[in-house]
Amino acid sequence: MVYKHVAGIPMEQVSGSKTGVYAGSMADDYAQILARDMDVIPKYTASGVARAMLANRISWFYNLQGPSISMDSACSGSLMAFDFACQGLRNGDFNMLSAVVAGSSVVFAPDGTLSLMNMSFLSPNGRCHSFDERADGYSRGEGFGVVLLKRLRDAVSHNDKIRAVVRSTGSNQDGHTPGVTQPSGEAQAMLIKETYEKAGLSFGETRFFESHGTGTQLGDPIEADAIGSVFGPFRSPDEPLFIGALKSNVGHLGGGSGVAGVIKVVMILEKGLIPPNANFKKLNPNIDAEFLNLKGILAVLPIHSIPGGGVAWKSFAVVNSSNSLRSLRAFLSKPTSPDPKKDILFVFTGQGAQYRNMGAELLSHPLFEDIISRFDRHLSAFSCSWSVADLLRRPDTSTDVNDPEYS
Repeated sequence: MVYKHVAGIPMEQVSGSKTGVYAGSMADDYAQILARDMDVIPKYTASGVARAMLANRISWFYNLQGPSISMDSACSGSLMAFDFACQGLRNGDFNMLSAVVAGSSVVFAPDGTLSLMNMSFLSPNGRCHSFDERADGYSRGEGFGVVLLKRLRDAVSHNDKIRAVVRSTGSNQDGHTPGVTQPSGEAQAMLIKETYEKAGLSFGETRFFESHGTGTQLGDPIEADAIGSVFGPFRSPDEPLFIGALKSNVGHLGGGSGVAGVIKVVMILEKGLIPPNANFKKLNPNIDAEFLNLKGILAVLPIHSIPGGGVAWKSFAVVNSSNSLRSLRAFLSKPTSPDPKKDILFVFTGQGAQYRNMGAELLSHPLFEDIISRFDRHLSAFSCSWSVADLLRRPDTSTDVNDPEYS
C-alpha cells in the first residue's frame, strides 16, 4: 500500500529522509497460525510477525530514518498512530519532515473471531447495523489504509498533491466504567470538545461526523448521545448533524479502522458526496435523534454547504481518538508552481492502439473530415510531408502506421 505512489512522491526522494512511520494494528492471526506446530515454525518468524515490524519493515524497505512505531490501542490503533504522527510533525520531533500512517486488518485464524463471539461483540448474521434498531454487533473486515502527512507549509512549498488539511487531533481514555469494554460518553464528548477547541473550530461548522458506529445496542446510544451533546445545540431539525459509520459498509477493520475513516472523510470532501450507511433502515429507539439533532444517512447525500467533517474512533479497550479535517478547496482552486518560469511539457505516447485505415470510414462524415482537414493544415505549417487524410485513405501497406512519425 505504501508503494502505490498515490502521493506522487518517488522512493528516491524519501530515501534517507527523516520520515516517520506510525502503524496501528490489533490482530496477530498469522502469528497464531505459525505457532500451531512448534516443530515447523519458519526460520524468520521472529522478524516476520513481530508487532514492531509492522512499522519497522516499512522504514527499513524505504530507508526512512524518522521514528518507527507500531501501536496497539485496539480499534483506535491507526487513529492513535495518526494523532502521534501529527503531534510529532507539529512539535518538530526528531526533525521529522513527513510521516507515514498505516493501519491493517487481515483475518487468518478463527481464534480471534471466536474470542469476540464469546464476548458477544459480533453480529450473529455477519452484518453491522450501525445506529439501527437491528444492531446486534459488528462483523470483522479486512483491509489496509495508508496516508502520508506533512506540515502544510512544507507540502505547499514542495508542490505536493494536498488532499485535505488536518486541523486538530487528540486522544484520551475512558477511565473506569461499569465494564472494561463499555464506553464512556462523557470521555468521548470531552475529547471532541478538546480537539475542536485546540484548533479554535466552531462546533456549528460541522455537518457530518464519521463515527465509530459500534453496531451494538449498548455502544450506539452512548456514542450518539456523546456526539449529540456536543454538536446538537448548534444544529436544528432542518439542519441536523449527519452521522456516518464506515463499519457498516466494509466491516470492522480493527486497528485499521481509524485510518480508513480518515480516508473516507477526505474522499467525501473531495467528491462532495456522503455515502449512505449500509444496512441502515430505522434508527435505534434508544437514540433521541430529534433532541440531539442527529440524522442517519439513507442515500447518497451532496454536501454543497457542508464546510467540514470530523472523524472519531473509540476502541474496545477503551481508548478514544478524534481528528478534525477540512477541505483544501482554497488551495486547490489556486494552483501554484515552485518555479513560475518553468514551461510545462505534455507527452503523449500514442503507441499501440492504431491500425491501417483506422477511422477511414468516418471521413464520409463532414464534421470528422473537417476536423482532419484542420489537423492537416496545422501539420503543413510545420512542413509536414504527409497528410493525415491521405494516410487514412491509403489502401496499401506502403506506410507503416506503427512508425512513430505517423502514430
